[in-house]
Amino acid sequence: MLRSPALRTRFVLIVLVGAVLPLALIGFWLAQSSLRSGEELLTARLDESLEGTARGVRRAWNRRRSDLLTLGDEPIVQQRLAARLVFDDDPAQRAILDDAVAKPGVEQQVHAGLDAHLEHDDLSFHE
Repeated sequence: MLRSPALRTRFVLIVLVGAVLPLALIGFWLAQSSLRSGEELLTARLDESLEGTARGVRRAWNRRRSDLLTLGDEPIVQQRLAARLVFDDDPAQRAILDDAVAKPGVEQQVHAGLDAHLEHDDLSFHE
């Protein structure tokens, strides 16, 4: 003859199946959900930071590019570069060119032009 479980055993089984097991399942689901939410939040913040940094780098590059183009438009720079292309293979001619460009005032003109263009420049990448 099969004996029915004692009242105490039935009560423990009811508590386990009716309360503890559902709470454990809900806890597991909440843990997984919070993990996903945390990863999504971290991804969103990293993407925002990356976009801000990229905007700052783009802005800084545009200023640098503008400064380099301005420098390239200076006649003395164009003369020097053109002369280097012609005289690169001949050390004697190159020495004469270097002496001509090293005359007082030439470098100061180039530096003054650069300084005027670089005064507004800053290196911050974030707005």
